[in-house]
Amino acid sequence: MCIEIKVVLNELKSLGNDKRKIFNKKNGAGDNQFGVPIGKLRALGKKIGKNHSLGFKLWDTGNTDAMFLATILFDKDNFSYKEIDNMVKNITYTLLLDEFIFTNVSKTNYEQEFMQNWLNSENELIGRSGWNIVVSKIISKKITYDEIDYFLNIIKKELTTAPKLKQDAMNRALCEIGIRIPKYTDECIAIGEELGVYKDLKVSKGCTSPYAPEWINAGIKRKK
Repeated sequence: MCIEIKVVLNELKSLGNDKRKIFNKKNGAGDNQFGVPIGKLRALGKKIGKNHSLGFKLWDTGNTDAMFLATILFDKDNFSYKEIDNMVKNITYTLLLDEFIFTNVSKTNYEQEFMQNWLNSENELIGRSGWNIVVSKIISKKITYDEIDYFLNIIKKELTTAPKLKQDAMNRALCEIGIRIPKYTDECIAIGEELGVYKDLKVSKGCTSPYAPEWINAGIKRKK
């Protein structure tokens, strides 16, 4: 299907709002955006369907909403290693980064190589990307007990001092292990209690605390 990029950009513009723009900027987005809610981006992506070439045209605009839509349109099997590496290194908006990693990168044949290269990066967004792949492996059950032990050792040593954006992804990995792999539930809760990361963080009513013991117990309760 041949779709003109102008048509897509005009539709994105019509879906945007100022409140979302403010939210996006707080999470690393720049001024080049329309402020389209993610639900509407997903709906538009589903409507258009996979279109790798259109995805790259949208990505190259540098517009936050167009780039997010692109992650939905991309065909994960059509990326080169170099393309992914360059794209990730130029993302500043955390939700865009997460979407690109979970929707595309973690499903490519380069997944393991990127994870190994990114985990220990001093750049917190690149480090976050590596840990996002770890989370993806946990969720998709593509992880061994030896790998889990390895990642938990890193978490025990580095979680409290990791930069915020990387810390968030490391903490999620800890919680996903505790929720999804019963063998490790007690250990993950104990690690969370010992480290105390996010223990005193106030959360909105009805929201789950990112403090590992509370997040893990809530996740297990939802599974029952």
